[in-house]
Amino acid sequence: MEFQASAKSPLSWTGDCLIVGICEADLPLSRSLSELDSRVSGLLQELVEDHDFTGKAGTSAAIRVGRDGAVRKLGIVGLGAKDKLDLEGLRQAAAAAAKLAKKERCTGLGLSFPQVKDAAQSAQALTEGILLA
Repeated sequence: MEFQASAKSPLSWTGDCLIVGICEADLPLSRSLSELDSRVSGLLQELVEDHDFTGKAGTSAAIRVGRDGAVRKLGIVGLGAKDKLDLEGLRQAAAAAAKLAKKERCTGLGLSFPQVKDAAQSAQALTEGILLA
């Protein structure tokens, strides 16, 4: 298994499955999430609405984007309250993302989660969450 941290925008990421971490405060869709929603033809908003997604920690959902796009599947994972998100919350959200990707039979995974503390600690928490899932 290979891990690679990147500051690349989810708008430019390509691969099998992109999972976005969403805090409660990001709904309705924040500006950056609205840009991503436009890239996937409104499927992010549809995913939020179809699953009554609130951004609550531990919640997740996925939708098939299509074969011809830059991303085949799009997933969302709730991060809870933005002001309470810590490294442990990030770790748990990464584990939820890994479980969702496995359930959806994804062969590759890109995560777009906010940074908590510094980049190295955030990357470590995400990696640990995926490995422990």
